[in-house]
Amino acid sequence: MTKKWIICTAAAVACTLTAHAYDQQAFLRQYKDTIAIVETNFTNGLPVCAYEKEQLFKKDFLMRAAEFGPQDLLDKVLSLATSPLQILQQDNLGRTALFYAANAQFADSLLNRFLSLEAARSLKSGYSFVNESPVPASQKVLRFLNKKDNDGATALMILLRDGKTSAALRLLERGANPCTKDKDGVTPLHMAVLATQTDDPAALRALQQVLKACPKNISTKTKDGLLPMDWARRAHLAQAYEVLNNAYQAAQKQKPYNWEGKLNAL
Repeated sequence: MTKKWIICTAAAVACTLTAHAYDQQAFLRQYKDTIAIVETNFTNGLPVCAYEKEQLFKKDFLMRAAEFGPQDLLDKVLSLATSPLQILQQDNLGRTALFYAANAQFADSLLNRFLSLEAARSLKSGYSFVNESPVPASQKVLRFLNKKDNDGATALMILLRDGKTSAALRLLERGANPCTKDKDGVTPLHMAVLATQTDDPAALRALQQVLKACPKNISTKTKDGLLPMDWARRAHLAQAYEVLNNAYQAAQKQKPYNWEGKLNAL
C-alpha cells in the first residue's frame, strides 16, 4: 500500500486530474433523476417517502454530491436526511461522504447535519445502540471525523492526499486526529506532502499546520521505512522538504543524549 502512495506521489497531479475528469456536469447528468427528487421535495416541502430515501441515500450519491456539489444541492440533500446513519453510509472503499468533501464549506455541512441529527436522536426516550451505552453527540462526531476506510486511512488523510486542503484543515479544526496511521504506517503528514504537488498556494500552509498539530509525525516512518521528508525528497518537492527537514533536525537536537545506549555500544 505504501508503494501505491509513492507511485501516486510521483503522479499525484495526474491522479487528481483523472479523478476530476468526472466533473460537476457529468455528476448532474448521471444523477439527474435523483437530483429531481431532491428539488421537488425541497421546493414543495413534501415528505420524503421510503422509495425517495432509498434513491437519495443509496450507493454513492451522497459521496458524489459532496465531491462535485454544488453546495446548495448538498445542503438540500442533507436537509432531507432523517437519520445520522444516512450520512454515515459507506461506499465500497469504506469511505463516508466526508472523505470526498470538496472544500471547508462542504465538510461543515456534513458535520453540522450529522451533529444535529445525532443530537435529536439522543434526546429520544430510550435511545441507545444495541450493546452500547448512550454516547454524547459530540463524541459521535469525533468518531465520524476519525472513521477509517478499508486501508486504515481517515478522511483527513484522503483529503490531504487529494489536495483538498481547505476541507482537510477544517476537519483538523473540528477534532480530526492528526497522529493516526493507516495500515502501512502512512500518516496525515505523509499525505500533506502529496498536497504540495498541486497548484494550491495553501498546500504548504496545510503541511505546516498538520506538522504543528502532531510534531511527532516528523519522525514517523512508514512500513517501508520512509519519513515524510523522504516522500518530499523523492517527489522533488523542495519547499516541503525544506520545511520537514528543518523540523526533523530541530527534533533531533531536542532529544536527550542516550548515554546508556552509547556505553552499551562500546
